[in-house]
Amino acid sequence: MGRMSTPRASPVVLAAPDISPKGSHFDSQITVTITSDNPRAAIYGTTNGSSPGPSNFTFMGLSPLKLVVHNSTVVKAICTTDDGATSRVIEEVYKIGDEYSVRASQSPAPAPTAMSPPGKPGFLVAGIGILLEKKSTGIVRVKDLVPGGPAARDASICQHDVLLAIDYRPVNGKPLDVLSEEIKGVGGTRISLHFMRGPQHPNEGMEFDVILRREYRGASNGF
Repeated sequence: MGRMSTPRASPVVLAAPDISPKGSHFDSQITVTITSDNPRAAIYGTTNGSSPGPSNFTFMGLSPLKLVVHNSTVVKAICTTDDGATSRVIEEVYKIGDEYSVRASQSPAPAPTAMSPPGKPGFLVAGIGILLEKKSTGIVRVKDLVPGGPAARDASICQHDVLLAIDYRPVNGKPLDVLSEEIKGVGGTRISLHFMRGPQHPNEGMEFDVILRREYRGASNGF
C-alpha cells in the first residue's frame, strides 16, 4: 500500500478591511476610515501605489484607522494578525487636488503634531504605555503602567523598576522628553528596554531585558 500523505494546512485568510468612503472625486480634503471586523488584526496601508504589508507601509494601526486625505492618491490596505493570517489587499482612488499628502490618525483624531513625527508623514506615533519619573539623583524609574498597554500586558515591568537603557543606549543624563522620543515610534515596531529591579521588589538590583511592540492607543500621559 502507498504511504498516505498528510494534507497541508491551508493558510488562514482574514476578511479584507473596509475603506470608506469609496474612491471618487471630491472638492476638498476628506477623512477616510479603514476598519476591520477582527479586533486582533493590524491594518497596514500605503499611499504610494505599492502593495502594503508589515514590511512595507506608510501608515498602520488598529481599527478604526482614519486618514486625512488632502490631495489625489491611491489608498491600499491589508489586514494581518500575529499568527500569520492575512487578508487580500483592497484599494480606493481619490481625486482631490494637485499636490499629494496624507496624515494618519486614529479616532478620535489627535492634534496634527501627534499624528506624524517630523519628517515621517503618514506614520502613527505609538508607545508602550509606561509612565516614567526622574528622581533628583538622576535615576529614571517606572512610576506607573497604562492599563491594557503593551508594558502592562507583558507583566514583566513593575512600579519603581529603574530604566537603564533603551535599545541598548544608556539613559544616563537624558531628560524625560528625550527618553519619550526614544521610546515612541511607528506602531508595530519593537523596542528593547533594559531595567533593574527597584526598591520594594524581592529581587531588588536584578537586571533584566524586555522587548515590546509599540502600539497606538490614543492620548495618554505615558510613552
